[in-house]
Amino acid sequence: MWVAVCPRCGFAVRWNPRGSRAPLRIWARTRTLNVRLGIAMSGAMAAGLISFAVMALLLDRRRDLAILETLSAPRRRELLSIYAMFAVSAAVCAAVSAIAFAPHRSMAVRIACAWLLGAAPMTLSVSLFPLMVGGRSTVGEVFDALRLGGDRIFLARIFLACAAIPLASALLAYALAPLQSRLTRFAARSFRRAQTLNNTGLQQV
Repeated sequence: MWVAVCPRCGFAVRWNPRGSRAPLRIWARTRTLNVRLGIAMSGAMAAGLISFAVMALLLDRRRDLAILETLSAPRRRELLSIYAMFAVSAAVCAAVSAIAFAPHRSMAVRIACAWLLGAAPMTLSVSLFPLMVGGRSTVGEVFDALRLGGDRIFLARIFLACAAIPLASALLAYALAPLQSRLTRFAARSFRRAQTLNNTGLQQV
Protein backbone atom coordinates (compact mmCIF):
# COMPACT_ATOMS: atom_id res chain seq x y z
CA MET A 1 0.00 0.00 0.00
CA TRP A 2 1.38 3.38 -1.02
CA VAL A 3 1.06 6.27 1.44
CA ALA A 4 1.05 9.88 0.27
CA VAL A 5 3.17 12.10 2.53
CA CYS A 6 2.83 15.84 2.89
CA PRO A 7 6.04 17.46 1.60
CA ARG A 8 5.92 20.18 4.30
CA CYS A 9 5.04 18.37 7.51
CA GLY A 10 6.03 14.84 6.59
CA PHE A 11 2.84 13.22 7.92
CA ALA A 12 0.79 10.70 5.98
CA VAL A 13 -2.19 12.37 4.38
CA ARG A 14 -3.99 9.60 2.44
CA TRP A 15 -3.87 5.99 1.30
CA ASN A 16 -3.65 5.39 -2.42
CA PRO A 17 -4.11 1.79 -3.62
CA ARG A 18 -3.69 2.84 -7.27
CA GLY A 19 -0.41 4.55 -6.46
CA SER A 20 0.90 1.32 -4.96
CA ARG A 21 0.61 -0.31 -8.39
CA ALA A 22 2.35 2.52 -10.24
CA PRO A 23 5.90 1.06 -9.92
CA LEU A 24 4.58 -2.30 -11.17
CA ARG A 25 2.96 -0.65 -14.19
CA ILE A 26 6.13 1.31 -14.96
CA TRP A 27 8.20 -1.87 -14.71
CA ALA A 28 5.77 -3.78 -16.96
CA ARG A 29 5.81 -1.04 -19.61
CA THR A 30 9.61 -0.83 -19.50
CA ARG A 31 9.88 -4.59 -19.87
CA THR A 32 7.49 -4.57 -22.82
CA LEU A 33 9.45 -1.76 -24.46
CA ASN A 34 12.74 -3.61 -23.95
CA VAL A 35 11.33 -6.82 -25.40
CA ARG A 36 9.88 -5.01 -28.42
CA LEU A 37 13.09 -3.08 -29.01
CA GLY A 38 15.13 -6.27 -28.67
CA ILE A 39 12.99 -8.05 -31.26
CA ALA A 40 13.17 -5.05 -33.59
CA MET A 41 16.94 -4.64 -33.39
CA SER A 42 17.63 -8.38 -33.56
CA GLY A 43 15.49 -8.74 -36.67
CA ALA A 44 17.06 -5.69 -38.30
CA MET A 45 20.62 -6.85 -37.57
CA ALA A 46 19.80 -10.33 -38.88
CA ALA A 47 18.43 -8.73 -42.06
CA GLY A 48 21.64 -6.71 -42.43
CA LEU A 49 23.81 -9.79 -41.93
CA ILE A 50 21.85 -11.81 -44.48
CA SER A 51 21.95 -8.87 -46.90
CA PHE A 52 25.73 -8.91 -46.64
CA ALA A 53 25.63 -12.64 -47.44
CA VAL A 54 23.50 -11.86 -50.50
CA MET A 55 26.00 -9.26 -51.72
CA ALA A 56 28.89 -11.67 -51.13
CA LEU A 57 27.02 -14.35 -53.08
CA LEU A 58 26.36 -12.01 -56.00
CA LEU A 59 29.98 -10.88 -56.14
CA ASP A 60 31.20 -14.46 -55.88
CA ARG A 61 28.92 -15.57 -58.74
CA ARG A 62 29.49 -12.43 -60.77
CA ARG A 63 30.58 -14.35 -63.85
CA ASP A 64 27.45 -16.47 -63.81
CA LEU A 65 25.29 -13.41 -63.16
CA ALA A 66 26.79 -11.56 -66.12
CA ILE A 67 25.92 -14.41 -68.51
CA LEU A 68 22.73 -15.51 -66.81
CA GLU A 69 20.83 -16.07 -70.07
CA THR A 70 23.47 -18.44 -71.45
CA LEU A 71 23.68 -20.63 -68.34
CA SER A 72 22.20 -24.09 -68.31
CA ALA A 73 18.79 -24.47 -66.66
CA PRO A 74 20.04 -26.44 -63.60
CA ARG A 75 22.84 -23.96 -62.91
CA ARG A 76 20.55 -20.98 -63.34
CA ARG A 77 17.95 -22.61 -61.07
CA GLU A 78 20.61 -23.26 -58.44
CA LEU A 79 21.80 -19.64 -58.49
CA LEU A 80 18.29 -18.22 -58.31
CA SER A 81 17.21 -20.62 -55.55
CA ILE A 82 20.18 -19.71 -53.36
CA TYR A 83 19.53 -16.02 -53.90
CA ALA A 84 15.80 -16.44 -53.21
CA MET A 85 16.50 -18.31 -49.97
CA PHE A 86 18.78 -15.56 -48.64
CA ALA A 87 16.58 -12.74 -49.94
CA VAL A 88 13.37 -14.12 -48.42
CA SER A 89 15.13 -14.68 -45.08
CA ALA A 90 16.40 -11.09 -45.02
CA ALA A 91 12.99 -9.72 -46.04
CA VAL A 92 11.19 -11.68 -43.31
CA CYS A 93 13.65 -10.53 -40.63
CA ALA A 94 13.32 -6.90 -41.74
CA ALA A 95 9.52 -7.15 -41.83
CA VAL A 96 9.40 -8.55 -38.29
CA SER A 97 11.73 -5.77 -37.18
CA ALA A 98 9.55 -3.11 -38.81
CA ILE A 99 6.42 -4.48 -37.16
CA ALA A 100 8.10 -4.45 -33.74
CA PHE A 101 9.38 -0.87 -34.10
CA ALA A 102 7.20 1.94 -32.59
CA PRO A 103 3.64 0.72 -33.23
CA HIS A 104 2.27 4.28 -32.99
CA ARG A 105 4.27 5.37 -36.05
CA SER A 106 3.41 4.85 -39.69
CA MET A 107 4.61 1.69 -41.40
CA ALA A 108 6.90 3.65 -43.73
CA VAL A 109 8.72 5.16 -40.75
CA ARG A 110 9.02 1.76 -39.09
CA ILE A 111 10.46 0.17 -42.23
CA ALA A 112 12.95 3.03 -42.53
CA CYS A 113 13.96 2.55 -38.88
CA ALA A 114 14.46 -1.18 -39.42
CA TRP A 115 16.80 -0.66 -42.37
CA LEU A 116 18.56 2.55 -41.31
CA LEU A 117 18.99 1.89 -37.58
CA GLY A 118 19.56 -1.85 -37.59
CA ALA A 119 20.28 -3.42 -40.97
CA ALA A 120 22.47 -0.72 -42.54
CA PRO A 121 24.95 -0.39 -39.61
CA MET A 122 25.27 -4.18 -39.40
CA THR A 123 25.86 -4.53 -43.15
CA LEU A 124 28.38 -1.68 -43.12
CA SER A 125 30.31 -3.02 -40.13
CA VAL A 126 30.49 -6.56 -41.55
CA SER A 127 31.49 -5.20 -44.97
CA LEU A 128 34.30 -3.10 -43.53
CA PHE A 129 35.84 -6.01 -41.60
CA PRO A 130 37.32 -7.88 -44.61
CA LEU A 131 38.40 -4.56 -46.10
CA MET A 132 40.35 -3.73 -42.94
CA VAL A 133 41.86 -7.21 -42.75
CA GLY A 134 42.66 -7.62 -46.44
CA GLY A 135 43.80 -4.06 -47.08
CA ARG A 136 44.28 -2.75 -50.60
CA SER A 137 44.11 -6.18 -52.22
CA THR A 138 40.56 -6.75 -50.99
CA VAL A 139 39.51 -3.26 -52.06
CA GLY A 140 40.96 -3.91 -55.52
CA GLU A 141 39.11 -7.21 -55.80
CA VAL A 142 35.83 -5.54 -54.88
CA PHE A 143 36.32 -2.78 -57.48
CA ASP A 144 37.28 -5.35 -60.12
CA ALA A 145 34.18 -7.35 -59.31
CA LEU A 146 31.96 -4.28 -59.60
CA ARG A 147 33.53 -3.10 -62.83
CA LEU A 148 33.51 -6.47 -64.62
CA GLY A 149 34.61 -4.90 -67.85
CA GLY A 150 32.17 -2.02 -67.53
CA ASP A 151 29.15 -4.27 -67.99
CA ARG A 152 26.16 -2.08 -67.14
CA ILE A 153 23.77 -5.01 -67.29
CA PHE A 154 25.71 -6.74 -64.52
CA LEU A 155 25.64 -3.60 -62.34
CA ALA A 156 21.92 -3.19 -62.98
CA ARG A 157 21.30 -6.79 -61.94
CA ILE A 158 23.35 -6.31 -58.77
CA PHE A 159 21.39 -3.16 -57.93
CA LEU A 160 18.00 -4.77 -58.62
CA ALA A 161 18.89 -7.88 -56.63
CA CYS A 162 19.92 -5.78 -53.62
CA ALA A 163 16.98 -3.37 -53.92
CA ALA A 164 14.47 -6.22 -54.13
CA ILE A 165 15.13 -7.20 -50.50
CA PRO A 166 13.96 -3.90 -48.87
CA LEU A 167 11.01 -3.79 -51.27
CA ALA A 168 9.99 -7.34 -50.37
CA SER A 169 10.36 -6.58 -46.66
CA ALA A 170 8.11 -3.51 -47.03
CA LEU A 171 5.42 -5.56 -48.78
CA LEU A 172 5.63 -8.25 -46.09
CA ALA A 173 5.46 -5.65 -43.31
CA TYR A 174 2.36 -4.05 -44.81
CA ALA A 175 0.79 -7.49 -45.24
CA LEU A 176 1.56 -8.67 -41.69
CA ALA A 177 0.72 -5.41 -39.89
CA PRO A 178 -3.09 -6.06 -39.74
CA LEU A 179 -2.46 -9.57 -38.38
CA GLN A 180 -0.14 -8.17 -35.72
CA SER A 181 -2.72 -5.55 -34.74
CA ARG A 182 -5.43 -8.19 -34.38
CA LEU A 183 -3.19 -10.41 -32.26
CA THR A 184 -2.28 -7.44 -30.06
CA ARG A 185 -5.93 -6.50 -29.54
CA PHE A 186 -6.83 -10.12 -28.80
CA ALA A 187 -4.03 -10.39 -26.22
CA ALA A 188 -5.10 -7.10 -24.61
CA ARG A 189 -8.75 -8.22 -24.40
CA SER A 190 -7.72 -11.56 -22.91
CA PHE A 191 -5.56 -9.83 -20.33
CA ARG A 192 -8.34 -7.40 -19.36
CA ARG A 193 -10.84 -10.26 -19.13
CA ALA A 194 -8.53 -12.28 -16.89
CA GLN A 195 -7.86 -9.20 -14.74
CA THR A 196 -11.58 -8.52 -14.38
CA LEU A 197 -12.27 -12.12 -13.35
CA ASN A 198 -9.40 -11.97 -10.87
CA ASN A 199 -10.69 -8.74 -9.32
CA THR A 200 -14.22 -10.16 -9.14
CA GLY A 201 -12.94 -13.26 -7.34
CA LEU A 202 -11.00 -11.16 -4.86
CA GLN A 203 -14.07 -9.03 -4.13
CA GLN A 204 -16.19 -12.11 -3.52
CA VAL A 205 -13.61 -13.48 -1.09
